[in-house]
Amino acid sequence: MPDSTGPKYENFRFKEITFLVRQDIKCLNYLTLISILMDECAKQKMCEEVISACAAEGVHETALKLMNIKYGRVLDAAAGRGALSQKIIQMGFETYPVDINLDQFMLSGIKCFKADLNNQIPFADDFFDVAMSIETIEHLENPYQYLREVYRVLKPGGQLIISTPNITNIFSRVKYLLHGNYHLFSKQDVLDHYHIEPVPHWKLEAMLECEGFEIVKKTCSKGYIPYLDRYFDTDSILLGWIFFISAKK
Repeated sequence: MPDSTGPKYENFRFKEITFLVRQDIKCLNYLTLISILMDECAKQKMCEEVISACAAEGVHETALKLMNIKYGRVLDAAAGRGALSQKIIQMGFETYPVDINLDQFMLSGIKCFKADLNNQIPFADDFFDVAMSIETIEHLENPYQYLREVYRVLKPGGQLIISTPNITNIFSRVKYLLHGNYHLFSKQDVLDHYHIEPVPHWKLEAMLECEGFEIVKKTCSKGYIPYLDRYFDTDSILLGWIFFISAKK
């Protein structure tokens, strides 16, 4: 951390840490920017202070609002650097982060469990009260097996909160017509971020029902076009950026 004469980092956002971005790399999209920021923050030992600042705005907040319990065990599937786990821990839940790449997990004092989510989740049957699957399923080669495993480790009546990019919004549809690929699912997205499984909202609903889940609620996070929410419902399927489902075992 900088000495007392240097800049302060509490409660900052992107505009206050732009100096961290390396000038020799061209940021092609939001995900690339996040990756570069977090790598630079790790080098400067600023990890936990910037985890929340670098989480996509509105995504975690939408997911957490869907939680229907006040205490219990929560699975954070594909925890990444720990941004969502950090928020869940601060809310007082017993949190179990899981990821295939433990090196990127940044929360000190918190164990992240190693697992390939295409295979088995390393916990007993009926273990969790809630499973968080935020921006995960689109990265998996075997999404049906993943949903079966989530169902297995959830307690009877347990809650799954799952999200994926909303590829059926109007912007993604136009991009598909113009370029032949959905938003966040270009060739470069596959190579850089392993976005390999575009899942439209109707398919995700069907997948969950096929694996025994009961759909409880559906919503979207708001889109990113400024001021559009003054005139339109930006958390609708046509305008929302990320699609969410709350489902019950």
